[in-house]
Amino acid sequence: MIYPNPANQFINVELSQLEEIRINIIDATGKLLISKGCNSVMNEIDISEFPKGIYLVQVTSKKGNTIRKIMKY
Repeated sequence: MIYPNPANQFINVELSQLEEIRINIIDATGKLLISKGCNSVMNEIDISEFPKGIYLVQVTSKKGNTIRKIMKY
C-alpha cells in the first residue's frame, strides 16, 4: 500500500509482511529520481524536494514488480 496520494512531504510504502524490496521513484520523463533498498514493513520516502506533478512508484521484490502513480502537490 502506498499512501497518502496525493502527497506533499512524504509517501509511505507499507508491506503486508517483512521482505526485502527496492523502491524506485520515476518522474513523468522516465528519469529515476530515487532508488532505495528497504527491508521493513513500513518505509517512508521523502518527496518534499520534488516539484508538483505525477510520479511512478515502482516496488520490486522477489514476488514481482508493482507500479503505482502518485501525485505531488
